[in-house]
Amino acid sequence: LQHQLREKLRISEERHRRLADQMLDVVWAITLDGQLTYLSPSVQQLRGFSPEEIMALPLNQTLTPDSYALVAEGLSKARDDVAAGRPVVFHAELEEYCKDGSTVWTDAKATSIYAREGNFLEIVGITRDITIQRQLREELRISEERYRLLAENARDVIWTMERDGRISYVSPSIQ
Repeated sequence: LQHQLREKLRISEERHRRLADQMLDVVWAITLDGQLTYLSPSVQQLRGFSPEEIMALPLNQTLTPDSYALVAEGLSKARDDVAAGRPVVFHAELEEYCKDGSTVWTDAKATSIYAREGNFLEIVGITRDITIQRQLREELRISEERYRLLAENARDVIWTMERDGRISYVSPSIQ
């Protein structure tokens, strides 16, 4: 019976490892003190570093200062949550350093893993590249700012109407 259970466990671990290793998103595990214990190989495609290279570095050298502050705050909250027996929930947009010196924006989500007995095991998470989405949001913000400046400084009255007939904007020149 023990042999069968060990074999089932080995198969399950292998299945999950292969799944994580084949994903484009980066799968990771971290301790409450900020030590990465697992990093999927997809990190190399995203950031140019091997998993081993990143795992050998302290977190503050892998993230920009603002992003490191978010992670440090998240780990502090995670320690409080674990001490209180609550699940850990973390979600943030992080700017991470790449091997070539550039940065990449990611969406990081994490949760806690507890043993059946209720003992905390680790935090596991997934990180997805959102660099293009952030660039598009910034371009949209700039475009909207230009439109607003044009509309607010034009002599002509500029207005917009929703499909339901409701006027949603009227420029200040109406005065």
